[in-house]
Amino acid sequence: METTGRPNVVAPWLKSGRKYDTPPNIPDHAKYAAAWWTWWIAHQPKWREAQKLLQDTHKGEEWSQLCRGGSNGIFMLILSLSWWLGAIGEPSNDILKAIRDVSWVFDQLLAPPDLADEITKPSKRNLGEQSIGRAIKRLVTCL
Repeated sequence: METTGRPNVVAPWLKSGRKYDTPPNIPDHAKYAAAWWTWWIAHQPKWREAQKLLQDTHKGEEWSQLCRGGSNGIFMLILSLSWWLGAIGEPSNDILKAIRDVSWVFDQLLAPPDLADEITKPSKRNLGEQSIGRAIKRLVTCL
């Protein structure tokens, strides 16, 4: 996974043996937050328009930047988000915005391709077995 903008505590944590029960120390929360956002934005599709992080789905959207499995893939983005939350204790507006955006992205990644445009609006369409099968295939491909 691309390391552009990655918070500077991630690499030392990785090199120290990935001690999941010992998150890295984050002395400067604002600097960490800015780095986390830079890293997150670097992995977004171009149609989300970087800083705007648009949430309008597009036909044939591309999520390849985030469809990276394994311990160095999207997992690290999520884990580093949890470190941020743990470091600040009480959720700030900034981290709540990050959590909402990550949640929305996961909704898009898990949506069947033919329903991705409807994920944020109510639908009367029933999911058939074929649609569910495509959703599972898409999830497995991304993870």
